[in-house]
Amino acid sequence: MKITIEHYGKKYSYEEDSDELTSDELVNILFNCCVYAGWHKDSIADAMRDKAAELMKNQAYIRGAACHEEGGEIFVTDQSGNGNHAKFNHSQQS
Repeated sequence: MKITIEHYGKKYSYEEDSDELTSDELVNILFNCCVYAGWHKDSIADAMRDKAAELMKNQAYIRGAACHEEGGEIFVTDQSGNGNHAKFNHSQQS
């Protein structure tokens, strides 16, 4: 696997012989590549958190789950009747 970010004429890459990465490992690699390329770690963390919250909200809607936002938290409840629910925290920068 190879991941490369080219930013202001410089390349920041991660290479590994194996393609066997977990999603957690992949996000960690992307996060670190962005930080090495010059973005502030808090900006990247906030952007990833906000994107995850947005995607979870959209996925919940697609799967037929109830989803609402309250005070910076997203609440998702599975409508299949099995009682599954989750709460996600995210922040919006003003």
